[in-house]
Amino acid sequence: MCNKCKHASYDVQQKLDVIERIRNSETRIKVSRELGVPESTLRGWIKDKNKLRTFLDELNEGGLTLELPEPTKKLVIPSHFKLLLKSLHTSPPASFVF
Repeated sequence: MCNKCKHASYDVQQKLDVIERIRNSETRIKVSRELGVPESTLRGWIKDKNKLRTFLDELNEGGLTLELPEPTKKLVIPSHFKLLLKSLHTSPPASFVF
């Protein structure tokens, strides 16, 4: 597998659309080849169909919220890093705390 290769990502609605195509008599192998997605991945989407649908329904109804942590104002780094920066003849950014 190529580490530099970019893989397509599919949101929940797109996955459900793909599942619907397969349900409407398109073969998994055909859809797999068209999308460049392994057939095993499609099987996983089909297996998780109910979870995907529930997630999308809750998201659309506003039942799900995404809470992100507050951004850290200062980055605490080990004190030995200060010595490394000194040896490189550079000073740490102001946001660094030793």
